[in-house]
Amino acid sequence: MSGDRAGIGEDMSDRHLIGVDVGGTHTDVCVSCAGTLVRGKALTTHDDYSLGVIGAIEVAANELGKDISSLLLETEALISGTTVVTNALTELNGAKVGVLITRGFKDTFRFAGGARRALYDDHLQDNPPDVVPRSFIKEVDERIINGGSVLVTLDEDGLRQSVRELHAGGAETFAVCFLWSFYNPLHEKRAAEIIQEECPEAFVTLSSDIYPVGRDHERFFSALFNSFCQPSAVRLLDTLAERLKANGFAGHLSFFSGAGGAIPRELVERFPLLLLASGPAGGVTGAITLAKRMGLKDILVGDMGGTSFDTTLVMDLQPILRSKIDISNMPLGLTTIDILSIGAGGGSLAGVDNRGVPKVGPQSAGSMPGPVCYGRGGSTATVTDAAVVAGYIDPSNYLHGRVSLDLQAAINAVEDFGANFGWDADQSINAILELTATNMADALRAVTIERGQDPRECTMFAYGGTLPMFAASICSRLEIEHVVIPRHSSVFCAYGVMIAKFLRRYSRSVQKPLLDSDVIAEVARVRNEMINQASEEASAGGIPDSDCNLSWSTELKFQDQGFEIAVPLSDKVFSFEDARTLAAAFPARYEEIYGKGTAWEGSTVVLVNVNLTMEAERPVPSINAVELSGSNADNAVKAQREILLPGGNRARASIYDGAGIQPGAAIAGPAIIDEDDTTLVVLPGWSCRRDEFLNYIMEKDHD
Repeated sequence: MSGDRAGIGEDMSDRHLIGVDVGGTHTDVCVSCAGTLVRGKALTTHDDYSLGVIGAIEVAANELGKDISSLLLETEALISGTTVVTNALTELNGAKVGVLITRGFKDTFRFAGGARRALYDDHLQDNPPDVVPRSFIKEVDERIINGGSVLVTLDEDGLRQSVRELHAGGAETFAVCFLWSFYNPLHEKRAAEIIQEECPEAFVTLSSDIYPVGRDHERFFSALFNSFCQPSAVRLLDTLAERLKANGFAGHLSFFSGAGGAIPRELVERFPLLLLASGPAGGVTGAITLAKRMGLKDILVGDMGGTSFDTTLVMDLQPILRSKIDISNMPLGLTTIDILSIGAGGGSLAGVDNRGVPKVGPQSAGSMPGPVCYGRGGSTATVTDAAVVAGYIDPSNYLHGRVSLDLQAAINAVEDFGANFGWDADQSINAILELTATNMADALRAVTIERGQDPRECTMFAYGGTLPMFAASICSRLEIEHVVIPRHSSVFCAYGVMIAKFLRRYSRSVQKPLLDSDVIAEVARVRNEMINQASEEASAGGIPDSDCNLSWSTELKFQDQGFEIAVPLSDKVFSFEDARTLAAAFPARYEEIYGKGTAWEGSTVVLVNVNLTMEAERPVPSINAVELSGSNADNAVKAQREILLPGGNRARASIYDGAGIQPGAAIAGPAIIDEDDTTLVVLPGWSCRRDEFLNYIMEKDHD
């Protein structure tokens, strides 16, 4: 895959680093090696993800003139983002989990907190799926109450019998879900000991470990899903580690979490749920780093690969976080970057919905069989097939010529789709591409306009192997005039994973009125717990305490309200004066979010949770600016061909070889910029230039 050699602005140490992003269709790697950044891409191997990782690393190694063993032998660290946990949860394909729960609460998972979808028609509401059969849920006599005191002593004999019955019935892992365990984990910890005595090899998740925060549904589902996805995650950890070692890797293997940072393998083995949504979060990390370097603060991020389109809004260089997410209408207590994902990718299938109108996605051809033009058995037209027939993608130069595309097969598939509506080939292509762009524009509206933000005030960061084809079309719909297509667009999530900090987020519940006499001692207690946990986990990852940066926040609400608001918290020792200051300032903070006059003046302010974010910098490559040349891009033109423009008209466009476009050179649309592993479509009325960091900047022309 294409690499950018030393001498064009890379100022790196001799550390060799590898970032990996395992996607639904492609597995991407970004390699920093002795003053060089190179990228590799291979088809994802869903039966064994490690094979795709090795294949992508081999591509990058070949670009460096090395074999994979010599590259891995010299690699200090490899960080991987992966879809394995996301897939296990969205497909509900995981382990048989035996659940131990406080007596009387067996149906907690069925109620799921009164789960309802955002639908107007109640007839369309459905119940959450039974991830765990009721026969695999055993009630236990025990009860800890609010504040942490023991009301009913744990029935150890009854619990032991339940464990034996679950094990005999086929339980592969266990989840322990007791009431108020976040205040006092005594009973849950004893339950874990008994499970280990009866089933020494069994994996156990305690709700007080995975999410020591109030709200039983989020805590219990987090424990359940952590054990549910554990076998899938462990298979990935083990097979990837084994294959890397067999190919010479002796460095540090870590993984990327959905919270936006690297975490050590040892932590993933305990809490595999942290890998949920890890891939898209890598791109956000890379985009924030690049935006800071470019002097930008408010950006919209978009990542389109083969399977999905992922987007989020970043304000003032800070990602938006969410502390609770839903899986199939079931709540989890997990802090992740707030990314909206829709089924729109190069492999998205074009078809007819049950109303008889055209649709694109969310189903995808994935990597097997993939788009029809791959020649791997696909028969239904995809977005990639439409892009090939539209003239955007060169069939002979796909993935640097490693994959030859079948143009005629793509034409046939597109025509078969259009036959449903009496369309010719161009009408069919236009429908597929316009529906895809519209779906993505709607997703951008959802993370901006629907949340009170104006997308026109943001710069769009468009990356992934497919999005540069659609960036101008999408932004035209939203009147966004500036688009950044990063230098390593096709593997940008892998790049973000490679440069990410070590990062962990922790929460503990306090749930006391902010001005209570004992709140100071309680805050001190939970802070000490989190600091000790952070220190232990950093140490396990080889990170000394001196390298860790700690930042604090708290979550407040008015008495009897259902949800809380995050407020920054000083790292100083928490005092009564601090409590009074927070309480006095909270109404104004509340009205910043919900509007003037909405605060409940005079109501008691409750301190719900205390949160800690721990970050530690990792040694990563730096990228310096290069001198802008005064040359134009004419010498990079390699062909002319007709392309289909939005609306269905064809126009003759210049085809540029991306490798020949120098920093500072500008191109007017209509044009195609052909990179080895992505394609940029510059529409009429748009221009594109290469900046001093070798990114592409697309801008809307003004008359």
